Amino acid sequence: MLALRPEWAEIKVCKEGAELSEREKKEIKPMERIKMIMTRGKDDPKELYDLLGTKDYRKELDRQFKNGKSNFKIAIVVDMWLTGFDVPFLDTIYIDKPIRRHNLIQTISRVNRRFEGKEKGLVVDYIGIKSQMNQALAQYSQKDSSNFEEIEQSIVVVKDHLDLLAKLFHKFDKTSYFSGSPLEQLHCLNMAAEFAMLTDKQEKRFMYLVKRLILKQPMTYVAALMPSAGRSATISIFIWLFAPLFIN
Repeated sequence: MLALRPEWAEIKVCKEGAELSEREKKEIKPMERIKMIMTRGKDDPKELYDLLGTKDYRKELDRQFKNGKSNFKIAIVVDMWLTGFDVPFLDTIYIDKPIRRHNLIQTISRVNRRFEGKEKGLVVDYIGIKSQMNQALAQYSQKDSSNFEEIEQSIVVVKDHLDLLAKLFHKFDKTSYFSGSPLEQLHCLNMAAEFAMLTDKQEKRFMYLVKRLILKQPMTYVAALMPSAGRSATISIFIWLFAPLFIN
């Protein structure tokens, strides 16, 4: 490849035409236009072993590739930079090895992000992935169909439980929450937490509704607090986060 494009091996401070701020001059490292990213092994030839570098070196390549002003624009990747690798301005990917199911979806998703000035993402298929693509999309379509049904059912349950929570607080004075200062609003939320624990029966009713609601909502950070934070702390946290949904 470099025999055809020797200029790609030239080390440049940044991409052609880019202007760097003082901070960017420190962050962006001079390097070639093309790099190979893969994990090296002890049995690799010395030339390849040295070329691939250490784990820290690969992390630096990760940072440079995600910077739009870096000269590093072409990455030859072997089983890396799939899950969680996000470069919105990336617009072209070349596939020359078999990939299946979720790995295929993850791979082509690297170029489908929107970015200013980017019209589309291009997937260049060297080996014929059409059949695998159709199978992967069919599999995800089936999952999405069942997920939509579950989501619709969950929405109904969530609305019902929010309505029950609103009824539980119908005697609570929430005027300062809507018309007070930030400090008064915070005080109102604290009073709402105390109101939820006014009686043992009311507290149990509130906790029951909250737990049921959490089961239907992606609120794992609240759910995780349930066993450890204690009832009082859990009630306060829930009200602080979600009061606008049922205090109205």
